[in-house]
Amino acid sequence: MGRIQGNLDYFLGHVLLPVLRFEPDVAALSAGSVPISVGVGAASGDGVPALSAKALADRLGTVPLVFPGDHQGLATDPLTSADIIRTALA
Repeated sequence: MGRIQGNLDYFLGHVLLPVLRFEPDVAALSAGSVPISVGVGAASGDGVPALSAKALADRLGTVPLVFPGDHQGLATDPLTSADIIRTALA
């Protein structure tokens, strides 16, 4: 816990806050010739990553791809995630 507490100021100021303040350019994403897919982890619940992904998908007029696990599902189940991506791109 001491190490985590020691890194908390850096995490909040340089990692978390910039991510929370980011607002994608939905008009630019929608105007492109390549469709945009948004992913969400099946086990993410109503946490910030899942809510952000669902809100972006809604603004883009699409349904998010559901990946296994939480917001790190690509890393924890890469084979299933690859199949989901392959299917979406087909």
